[in-house]
Amino acid sequence: DMDGVIIDSEHLQSESFETVLNEYGVKPHYQQNGLIQIIGIRAGDNWKRLKKYHKITDSVEVLLGKKEKAYIKLLKANIKPTKGLIALLKLLKQREIKLGIASSSPLNHILLVVKGLGIIKYFDEIVSGQDVINGKPHPEIFLKTLKLLKVKPKYSAVLEDAESGVIAAHAAGTKVIAIPNKHTLEHNFSKADIIVKSLSDVTIELLESL
Repeated sequence: DMDGVIIDSEHLQSESFETVLNEYGVKPHYQQNGLIQIIGIRAGDNWKRLKKYHKITDSVEVLLGKKEKAYIKLLKANIKPTKGLIALLKLLKQREIKLGIASSSPLNHILLVVKGLGIIKYFDEIVSGQDVINGKPHPEIFLKTLKLLKVKPKYSAVLEDAESGVIAAHAAGTKVIAIPNKHTLEHNFSKADIIVKSLSDVTIELLESL
């Protein structure tokens, strides 16, 4: 996953949703975690929910376009790696472990992040929400990524910060490492094989133990 795993971007996502809702004179409805969006699902699916809730007449496509503009501006100014990310990527690459990104975000967002952090060289495959029909919690995005990596699910591990991603990874047959953040602490991670505090806790020994 990327959002919440590679970068702490959920608050930026929420702020971009808020910017658009403000254009319509709408007072945002916040989730219990303080965010507007439901974490782990695609922006289009969030907009379908918000559009209905706030009775907005413009299309999902129009809303997505407005949010995209607001989010890109925020993202460019706030690209920072999560704790332990760079060290983990270096370690896994040294061990010649195949790495892929499976994110619900659009490809341009993913590329902006990995290029901005200088980490694109570590990844063998990148699969975005635009590359699949079904979003998380459906396992399609993980199955597609594993197919491209030529890795069997039972020999792989997925790092996820959100309940929908954990469910999707479990359904795909992979091992699942959950990394809750301040926005997803209340999520149900019962489908995860192990829960860690940060990427700093992900070691070769941990991966081999799964």
